[in-house]
Amino acid sequence: HDIVTKDDFSKYLISKGINDNSLVDNSNDNINKPKILIPSIPSISTSHSIRLRKKQEELSKLEKDLKGSKNDDIIERVDQRIISNKLDIERPELMEWDINDKSTNINKLIEARYINLSNDELNKVKSIINSKPSDEILTNKFNIEMSVSKIQCLRPCAWLNDEVINFYMSLLQERDRELCKLNSNRKPSHYFTSYFMERLLVTDSKYNYINIKRWSKKFDIFTLDKVYFPINISNSHWTLAVIFIQLKEIHYYDSMNGAGSKYLNGLLQYIIDEGKEKKNITINKNEWKL
Repeated sequence: HDIVTKDDFSKYLISKGINDNSLVDNSNDNINKPKILIPSIPSISTSHSIRLRKKQEELSKLEKDLKGSKNDDIIERVDQRIISNKLDIERPELMEWDINDKSTNINKLIEARYINLSNDELNKVKSIINSKPSDEILTNKFNIEMSVSKIQCLRPCAWLNDEVINFYMSLLQERDRELCKLNSNRKPSHYFTSYFMERLLVTDSKYNYINIKRWSKKFDIFTLDKVYFPINISNSHWTLAVIFIQLKEIHYYDSMNGAGSKYLNGLLQYIIDEGKEKKNITINKNEWKL
């Protein structure tokens, strides 16, 4: 909960009767850019205060080093600082305003992870997006060859193809794996490709667990935090389903406000079949919320 903007943190201090401008970053440099701030907190030990100050200096240096960087691990490095700093803060009650405001917390986390492209990077992106379609391979990762033609689906009003969606799911999976290495208490999540739901519900024109039975052979879904399922609906619309394993909830996200009953019920049956096949347990569907 150490991700705050200058204005929000100032308001919090004032609400607590603290009026000390030295506690926040008042620099005018990049004032509109997201900040990762480690405040100098009053009434803590000198040694801890020094440690926080060193951490603040480290983050300032990181921000300068990453400006205009083309390093692929840029988000992981920011998240590593977020995690390590949370473990360093001894008085989380000072951020109570952030803890109780989930929407604000999420927005600030997104802002902290957002990195502006440099001019060179932005020009390169524009050049690729606006160029003629071609089979030139831009990158080959996760067993996906990302060509100019494929990535041009990111143009406005273009149809997002499976390769781009699945490549992004793989990036999220890679990032989740790295975050779990940094925090042993963090439960991992899993990101399936769009082909999972296709095989589960579309291939045989009905639900068929056998088609995807082996897709979870390398992990136990019941130990996960969340499981993500991108859904390609008849090559005309993209939606997303998420199983919140520990909460026993299945959510469906659709910008067109579709109910998604087919997918919600299909995933609930998938959970029931996984429990029976992999764990030899009976899942009570009445305990699950759709």
